[in-house]
Amino acid sequence: AQQLIKQGEEITTRYGGLNLGQPRRSQLLFDHWKFSCSCPRCQDPTELATYNSGLACTVPGCQSYLLPYRALVWHCQGCGATQPVDFVLKVIRDAESFIKNNVSGDVDSEVLERTVWSLQSFLHPHHYLLAQIKLVLLNKYSFHTTMSRPVQERVLQLGQELAELTIQLDSVYSATLGKILKILIPVWSRVADADLSTGSIDRQQFLNRKRICYRYVDNLILCS
Repeated sequence: AQQLIKQGEEITTRYGGLNLGQPRRSQLLFDHWKFSCSCPRCQDPTELATYNSGLACTVPGCQSYLLPYRALVWHCQGCGATQPVDFVLKVIRDAESFIKNNVSGDVDSEVLERTVWSLQSFLHPHHYLLAQIKLVLLNKYSFHTTMSRPVQERVLQLGQELAELTIQLDSVYSATLGKILKILIPVWSRVADADLSTGSIDRQQFLNRKRICYRYVDNLILCS
């Protein structure tokens, strides 16, 4: 079990994949199993503070995101503007078409980076479609025989973001988390060693980074 189960408490399971956001997830559940989910993630418009389905607000000047509000309406947490769910579905279809047209077959990391940059103009950085692309990008970088410092820093950024997102939406036992950590841990360690050797960080900062790395190793053991 991923958490303590109280006597008489209902035991539930996830229907569908981890990287499936709203409103597609609710549609899937109703179309195939004829129920509306009331789990913590589905009941929370922010999806456990991940904004895994958030869309950029269309109101000029607003920097917030549209989130589920009612069955057929989404609204902006910042300015309060609303959009019908048909608008949301169109944005998702357009994003899926963009991904299909730009990330088909074996593409390089530059194409994936441009795809991420384009999608972030109208999707939350943690949106489930972006998370899928970022995971592919992280895997692509892991095959580099040598990594420049900018690539190493990008791997750290992607790895930390995806690890935190996976833990929040799934658990520390997630198989996906294990794949992420296997890429993140060696790069984290190499960067810490390099920064210490060049004097970019002192001994105490180095030890702090090592402690974080050990926590990642502990998490990897849990999900292995």
